[in-house]
Amino acid sequence: MIYVITGFPRSGTAMMMQALQAGGMPISYSEARDRTVCGSRRDAWYDPNPAGLFEIEPPRTDDLEFPRQYEGFAIKVLWPGVLRMATHAYQIVLMRRDPEEIRQSLEAFNNRDMSGECPYTATMWLRLRDQLAARPDVRSLHTVDYADAVENPQRTFELLRDAGWPLDSQAAATIVNPTLYRFRLDRLTVGI
Repeated sequence: MIYVITGFPRSGTAMMMQALQAGGMPISYSEARDRTVCGSRRDAWYDPNPAGLFEIEPPRTDDLEFPRQYEGFAIKVLWPGVLRMATHAYQIVLMRRDPEEIRQSLEAFNNRDMSGECPYTATMWLRLRDQLAARPDVRSLHTVDYADAVENPQRTFELLRDAGWPLDSQAAATIVNPTLYRFRLDRLTVGI
């Protein structure tokens, strides 16, 4: 079994990976990638992912075995890479976040105005969910709303534990830091 965390960028995937690690699950990611990507985006007022991105090195597009080498681990594979994974046995968490929250978080992460540029929509998220649910090798697909996970992390990780994710839900819940939820729909600079 491979445990996969997926979603759009800035949807809480790194938080989920950090929590799974704290909950005792073996995870795999590239520390070198974290240093390179996060290090280049840190500044005095905004640290996009203080604990890191928890991303593996991007697979070659011609790697037909990806991600079989991660058997027994939790990995983060963002959209659209998750749709290109080789047939295997997967349990997947699909993170969901309001598209406007994602857009504004992306603006801060990339340090540039992205008005009208954010390609992530609710319709795209539904399409992704349906495509993953239709895969016969996806043993379970759990959607986790970022706002819900921040508001009630204990319940979020209990649901995953009860669904067969081998983790200590209490330890996982302690990682969630509400102060890092900086782009909330009720406090956004531009309404939708």
